Amino acid sequence: MTKQLLYYDFIETPVGIVSAILYDNYLVRVDFHHYEDENERTEQWLNKHFPMREMKKDRQKLRPYLKQIEEYFAEKRVSFDVPYKSYGTDFQKDVWRALTTIKYGEIATYKQLAEKINKEKAARAVGGALNKNPLSIIVPCHRVIGSSGKMVGFGGGIDVKKKLLLHEQTVIV
Repeated sequence: MTKQLLYYDFIETPVGIVSAILYDNYLVRVDFHHYEDENERTEQWLNKHFPMREMKKDRQKLRPYLKQIEEYFAEKRVSFDVPYKSYGTDFQKDVWRALTTIKYGEIATYKQLAEKINKEKAARAVGGALNKNPLSIIVPCHRVIGSSGKMVGFGGGIDVKKKLLLHEQTVIV
């Protein structure tokens, strides 16, 4: 079996270091790197989806993808149009697709997201799918809150979730 060539790079953002991984010209993972266990989580994910891989750091190859994340934080972008590919179960992919319908500056609850995918009783399972979202920021799981209006569950941490939601309250010119 031939090795799968993946490219990666990191950028500094107002919410910390963000990494991106590219495979076959598709963005496949975007992570926050302020938790000690994040490297382990990423490694587990890579082992599952790309067991025969070669990793190369390549700023040039990732530049167009990371540029959009930089534009988002510079208040010049409200949506992303980079090509990406999601790796997960059919249910997870349904949840992640539904996430992309939550517009910049808006929020939804886990229950609303479950209803959006016609799984009204699956709010908890939706939360599990959000926890496995491999494309933070690009597929905006930070826009989902608890039914009580509380900030609950976010792989990047509640502080980052709050910062992202506050960021999206800014006016884009």
